Amino acid sequence: MSLRYGILGLLRYSPQSGYDLVKTFNDSLRFFWQATGSQVYRELKHLEEAGLVSAERVSSEKGPDRRVYHLEPPGLKSFQDWITGFSRARPEPARSTYVMRLFFSAALSSPELTAFLHQRRREVEQSLEELDAAEALVDFYARHIPAPDEARAWRLSISFGRHMAQAHLEWIDRNLDSTASEETASEETDQGAIP
Repeated sequence: MSLRYGILGLLRYSPQSGYDLVKTFNDSLRFFWQATGSQVYRELKHLEEAGLVSAERVSSEKGPDRRVYHLEPPGLKSFQDWITGFSRARPEPARSTYVMRLFFSAALSSPELTAFLHQRRREVEQSLEELDAAEALVDFYARHIPAPDEARAWRLSISFGRHMAQAHLEWIDRNLDSTASEETASEETDQGAIP
């Protein structure tokens, strides 16, 4: 359902083709909401059928005509109702394949668990690098949106992502140290055992 509001929110800035929406989505919202191009196009179709957006064919010198989507007043109202509805919102159910694997990680050997945590550390570090790149995109997009509050809001979401990633790295490091200590203690116990 949030994909719908992500698209409506992006269309608040300007009319966009489906291709442009997918690009803008990938430059901004993908850091906290994953969607494929086909999901975006499918949702655009639903939004158009619901009268929340309209589409017009625009000639393109570079290829086939493009469908450019415009936010309609009911779409803006739907977005406004959603964005102001935070006081009624319930916490979203947590779904994480990563945390489920942690839950069952007793099935891994210590070296496998260590490798798993190191792999996750690399992924989180990459995510931090992508957030740095997103910061530069804020400046790019802010030049096209005549509303300084938008850039501030975008930076808030990037800051949230950074803090979450940094906390995740600290957690991984603490648990890698703990896992290494447990491995060392286990090896010492095994070496001191009487055959």
